[in-house]
Amino acid sequence: MSVLTQCQLLGIGTSVIQQLQTIIVAGGELDPHRERKSFTQALLSALDEFDAVLSGSGGVLCDVALELLLHFVFAHLESDERSQISSIDHDKAAALFRDHAVRAIGVRPAQPAEESERGDNLEQAFTLPQNLAHCEDLTCYAKSSERLGRYPFDGAHCYEQLFDTIGRVFFRHQTRHVLLVGERGVGKSIVLAEFARRAAFGIYPFLVNKHIVTVDCRHVAPDESRPKLAAILAYVANRQDLIICFDGFPQILRGERLASNKATLLYGLCRAHCRVVGMLTPRDYEEFIADDPDYAEFFVRIDVPEPEVDVAIRLLDHFAGGLGQRFGIAIDSEAVRQAILLSSNFILNDQLPAKAMKVLVRACENKEYERVQLGRAHERVTPDDVLAIVAELTGVPEETLRGVAGQVDYEQSLHKFICGQDHAVKEVAKEIGLIKAGMTDPNKPASVLLFLGQTGTGKTEMAKVLARLYSTTRRLKTYTLGNCVEPHSVSTIIGVPPGYVGHDQGGRLINDLNSDPYCVFLLDEVDKAHPDVLQPFLNLFDEGWVSDQRGVRALANRSIFVLTTNVGQRLIAQMTQEGKPSEEIASRMKEALSQIRHTKSDRPVFTPEFLARIKRVIVFNPLDHTAMVGISERQLEELRETWLSKRSKSLKFQPQIVRLVADEAHKLNSNSSGKEGGRIVRKLISDWIESRLQREVSQNPDKYHRSQTIMVSCSNSIGGECPGGISPCIELTIAMS
Repeated sequence: MSVLTQCQLLGIGTSVIQQLQTIIVAGGELDPHRERKSFTQALLSALDEFDAVLSGSGGVLCDVALELLLHFVFAHLESDERSQISSIDHDKAAALFRDHAVRAIGVRPAQPAEESERGDNLEQAFTLPQNLAHCEDLTCYAKSSERLGRYPFDGAHCYEQLFDTIGRVFFRHQTRHVLLVGERGVGKSIVLAEFARRAAFGIYPFLVNKHIVTVDCRHVAPDESRPKLAAILAYVANRQDLIICFDGFPQILRGERLASNKATLLYGLCRAHCRVVGMLTPRDYEEFIADDPDYAEFFVRIDVPEPEVDVAIRLLDHFAGGLGQRFGIAIDSEAVRQAILLSSNFILNDQLPAKAMKVLVRACENKEYERVQLGRAHERVTPDDVLAIVAELTGVPEETLRGVAGQVDYEQSLHKFICGQDHAVKEVAKEIGLIKAGMTDPNKPASVLLFLGQTGTGKTEMAKVLARLYSTTRRLKTYTLGNCVEPHSVSTIIGVPPGYVGHDQGGRLINDLNSDPYCVFLLDEVDKAHPDVLQPFLNLFDEGWVSDQRGVRALANRSIFVLTTNVGQRLIAQMTQEGKPSEEIASRMKEALSQIRHTKSDRPVFTPEFLARIKRVIVFNPLDHTAMVGISERQLEELRETWLSKRSKSLKFQPQIVRLVADEAHKLNSNSSGKEGGRIVRKLISDWIESRLQREVSQNPDKYHRSQTIMVSCSNSIGGECPGGISPCIELTIAMS
């Protein structure tokens, strides 16, 4: 089928059909200086795009460029009156367009490629014009490098099979284009570079005289993607010696005219002699390729897995030498191993080997900064440097990471922040381990957790810690569903309907998912939400995707959803006092949740199908005295860190103060039947300590400014009411030195 016939599917407008017919009837006798104002705006737009193609291709009018001109013309037209295309002689129109372009636009016909241009001489690297895109000739780079030693992929069965599959596809005469599909960071570019090295050294004899070239399209503007893509294809159309690899393949398909961009690429590839490799993530494949049968048939999808730990260590050790030369510093082999193990276990929002490489690069940058700016002489990157970087990136304390590089210890990491909830910590740590090991359903969210318990028991704090461990941004996305009590509140989740103000902004949930696929969402006070608000989550928790009112889809198969509710506080407290196991409490609470009805609509909030989609129901027990001691210690430690960082003062507390704060917090919480929770500790510290510190500082400002250390000790306990109605009050002694 000719391109013109295929373009019938795009639609042809009456005005341009008449112009084509006029050209044909006139026998092609067109004035080269004919004023462009006689053309319609649609044809002018097409010619402007074609000018961009010609400027990128050096003014060479090849068959592909001609076909793209016709495609641009038809793509800019309206979709009505398609039947009128049948009155045009397609071949004659193509010939006249060629003649018109040669004489009126001032281009020259393409000449057959010389022998040296067809790849017989690989000493000279292939390049694209600078106005098109940056490219790198991997074959020339491999030829110029030394062929020494064992390469990291050698002997790795899964990669040997992957390279064999790529070679077989390139050997074909049909369906010879490849899509490398893998999560970001798995090393798709590294795999391609290794394949180019193998091809350059004769492992694939039929590829010895071919250039494997990567083209960087990651930063192409959406409005420039189509003409730039067409210009690249026109420039390489007659080069049989090229394998063009698009880094940022989805970017050249995006834009206001998604269908036209995809059609432009497909038309160009049908007539180009080169082979094409596109690199994209599974999310991008689902969005751009999976629903297009032409593309799915035209390309062969090849999945690139995340390397195993041993292969990743070999890979990083291979690149550590070059990284050390770049920064002028040696990298210990144990530092490489620790970078792989620690990043594998604790940096969950990226893949090996990229996340380990980022750790090493940052460690090298820190050493370079200390050497250049601070005058410190550092010769090596050590395991301690790597451990400090991972602690900085994840928020996990160094003492927690130290000594556990070879094992996963999420439970210990959570215990640093969550007190008195051993069962909840164990359940959440187990879930993180499953997600890390890839033992979750890839077609559903990474996890859906329901936290039950009294207020102040650590439900929200657990979600925050989980976000710091897992999310790319390390920030918790909070949706306060207690404010979504009306049916129209669903617009908060999936956006407003068409025709209303703000429709173009889309839904918040969809935008958050697309901006951070590894996000942790907190659906707070979920029991108060209107049933219509929870409806989008019904499909999301089951199918792993959701779309907004614009039709934009977002995948949630890498996201964690945490639902919290205070329903059944008395029942939880009673069953806990009776010593009931957590499993029995969770089962009873699921029955209680199914009975909740929305106050305004009198509809069930938690339908059976909604509860069935929740993976884990985790009960947070009422806080005991031991938990209050832990919370008091952590709150006072945070106060110390705040004073040191913001005031440059060392704040010290007498050990007795921790016990007094914990005793009073436990007493007040018990008297309120657990309604105060751990938040009462913060109130006690504010009323007992911070207010006294503020008063002492204001009364002795000179002494405060001269002091470096402030010691807070407890003289004795006295009766009476304290500020805020807290009793008993304690008498503090504040010493500045």
